[in-house]
Amino acid sequence: MCIRDSCYSSLDNCIKVVELKVDGKFHRMNWMGPNGRDKLMKELMSDYDVIMLGQQDYDSEIDLDRDVPISQLTGVWR
Repeated sequence: MCIRDSCYSSLDNCIKVVELKVDGKFHRMNWMGPNGRDKLMKELMSDYDVIMLGQQDYDSEIDLDRDVPISQLTGVWR
């Protein structure tokens, strides 16, 4: 079983593996053969796409109201 922790690097514009364990043991990407590495990166890219597509319906305007003082919303000064 492969457990991986990854992130998207805005500096390099790519997904990077932060930590990798195979069968519960520490592992490195450069220890993998090219086919295994390509397969892993395709899986990570697919996971990333699903996450990013799921966030497209997010409306940031909802959160902006949270930071407005109640007096501005209601007209009542306390």
